[in-house]
Amino acid sequence: IDDAHGFGVLGKYGYGILEDQRICSDRIIYIGTLGKAAGLNGAFVCAHEKIIAWLIQKARPYIYSTASSPALAFAVLRSISLMEGEKGQELRALLQQNIALWKKESTFTRWKRLESDTAIQPIMVGSNETALQLARALDQFGYWIPAIRPPTVPKGKARLRMTLSAAHTKEQIEGLCNVLSELESSLPPS
Repeated sequence: IDDAHGFGVLGKYGYGILEDQRICSDRIIYIGTLGKAAGLNGAFVCAHEKIIAWLIQKARPYIYSTASSPALAFAVLRSISLMEGEKGQELRALLQQNIALWKKESTFTRWKRLESDTAIQPIMVGSNETALQLARALDQFGYWIPAIRPPTVPKGKARLRMTLSAAHTKEQIEGLCNVLSELESSLPPS
């Protein structure tokens, strides 16, 4: 399970999709990133010890990488402690409020808001040209929302990849929704 967007965000303690959906099995290979909610760099794999032992011997990117520093290990433990604690729970609640507000306020006629309960909120716009035009136009309004195009996504499925955070205000989210609505009505169909 690739839980790059769920680790630190989903579940009461931020343990991700497995906690959120109450999934428990020793047959799962769980992959998470430290570059989002944890605020660090790197990633991790959780699995049965036999799988981890096999990966240590066979995963070439792991074998030929420099080991992570003790400082990073300390920072990971500190981030997890913050995620599990009261502050982490408070921030996740704020993020979920912002996601709910985004879902309520973002209504499109030509574009499609893809369903997501994480901080990543994609907007499918279709063509590469539309995605690039939108990203440039949004930048002019002070919003940095990158265009995601093939080969990252299938042809004809270009999108904007918006990231919400607990720090965003209601006014910022509503302002973005207003700008997107104006842009949708002013840009030619893709």
